[in-house]
Amino acid sequence: MILTEEFLEELVSDYYLQCEILSNENDQNDELFESFRNDSIYSKYYSYFDFSDHNRDEVISLYVMELKKIISEFGNDSFSDDEKILNYLEYFRLFVSYLPYKSSTDYPYLSNESRYMSSLLGHGTCISQAYFLRDLLKYSNIKKYGEFNITETNIGHSHTFISGKDMMSGDNIFIDPVLYRGSVISLEQTLRRDNARHLSDFFIDESQIFDARNRVLSYGVFKCGFNNSEEDINEISNSLLDASCFDACFNSGCTSVLGKKMDIGKVFEMYCYALNINYNFICSEDRRNAVYSIYNNDTVHQYDFRSMFCNESIRRRHSSKYCAK
Repeated sequence: MILTEEFLEELVSDYYLQCEILSNENDQNDELFESFRNDSIYSKYYSYFDFSDHNRDEVISLYVMELKKIISEFGNDSFSDDEKILNYLEYFRLFVSYLPYKSSTDYPYLSNESRYMSSLLGHGTCISQAYFLRDLLKYSNIKKYGEFNITETNIGHSHTFISGKDMMSGDNIFIDPVLYRGSVISLEQTLRRDNARHLSDFFIDESQIFDARNRVLSYGVFKCGFNNSEEDINEISNSLLDASCFDACFNSGCTSVLGKKMDIGKVFEMYCYALNINYNFICSEDRRNAVYSIYNNDTVHQYDFRSMFCNESIRRRHSSKYCAK
């Protein structure tokens, strides 16, 4: 992986942009930013952005190591170009949570374009995710779709995704990690060729999605050290809920995994995989996919982690009754 001078300059520029945004917020006392100051993972992340040469080099080094690690696992040349893209989309679905759009006037420290938020914190806005994914695609030796570029559109607010060009047909394609929710339908919305939205255009079927998902889940289970044991999934779910906290940034529940923020539903999904429990997640407009159905002893159980933090009383006092048959 040979980094170009232009790319390194882009990383430096991104670092200083994040520094400027955070320095402008130091005098703010709103509840959301205050929660960041008091959280160990957020505070560690923000401590890097102090304009110092040492921390600048440290952040860039951490980011490049993250790129290399993910590319080595999911973007190496044992995969086809389409498989690499699917691997990355599943990686983002599991490990890079979507940070809902916030007004740049009210929350500039959330709506900035830094790729570092998605890579080092584990969540980011559409523009943050687009830059992070674009960098992965750029250094993954993907030749089918030419050069990948950052593209913006307007859907009531500015929305950012990635564009490329099919080198065979000359058609433009669009890759949008925010729209991908793990389903075939969402993939049709994610991979778009001009105005067409047909999986057949990309020679991708449902089995390839599951193959990519299994690769990413296997990687996550190994990295997190989850064991294939006889643990009870209800006890695991209870412990996840007890260990999680309400995150004002997500307006949902999350927990700390490998030094990053992660939706508790995604951690639950990894446990299901580790324990060989069949599950389905219920796709909706919510990228978090925090509602899961599992099959146990011929009975369907539904786990709705999303609703656990839907009101103030539940946020403050975690209920243990969240498994509905």
